[in-house]
Amino acid sequence: MVDNKEASIGQARKRLAQLKLPNATLVQSNLDYFIRRFDLGVALHACGVATDLVLDKCRATRASFVLCPCCYGNLALDMPVSYPRSRLFYQRGITPSDHSLLARLADHVTATGRSAMAAVDLDRAAVALEDGYRVTLTKLKPDSCSPKHDLLIGMPIV
Repeated sequence: MVDNKEASIGQARKRLAQLKLPNATLVQSNLDYFIRRFDLGVALHACGVATDLVLDKCRATRASFVLCPCCYGNLALDMPVSYPRSRLFYQRGITPSDHSLLARLADHVTATGRSAMAAVDLDRAAVALEDGYRVTLTKLKPDSCSPKHDLLIGMPIV
C-alpha cells in the first residue's frame, strides 16, 4: 500500500495484522515517487486525477487494478493527465472541454450525473483495453454503501 498520509498507513498496518496478511507491503510516499514493482493497484474513493494516476502506474508495471473513483469534477484541463484518455473517445470527437463538462456533471448524484460518471469511467476502461487489459466496469454492493460506487477492475492480458 502506498499512501502519503501517516494515519492511513497506521490504519492499514492494524488491518493487515487483524487479517493476518503478511505478504502486504506498506509504503508512506507520494505515488509520483513510488518506483517498486507491484502486482495489484487498489484505489478506494480516489479523488479526481488520483484514479488516473493509479491506473497509469498500474499500466506502466502491467499490474492488475481495482479502482473506485471519486470527485470527478476535479478533472480539470490543466492536470498532469490529459483528457479524454482513450482513442475511442477521441475518435468519437469528444474534446477535452467535452470531457471536462462530463466530469463536472459526474459529481451530481442524479440520473444525468450517473450517466456522466459512467462515461468518464468508460474512457478510463477504454484506455486500459487499448493497452492490453481485460476490464470490467461494475459497482460496489450494496448501492447504498456510497453515492459514488463505480468500480473499474482490470487485469493485463498475458
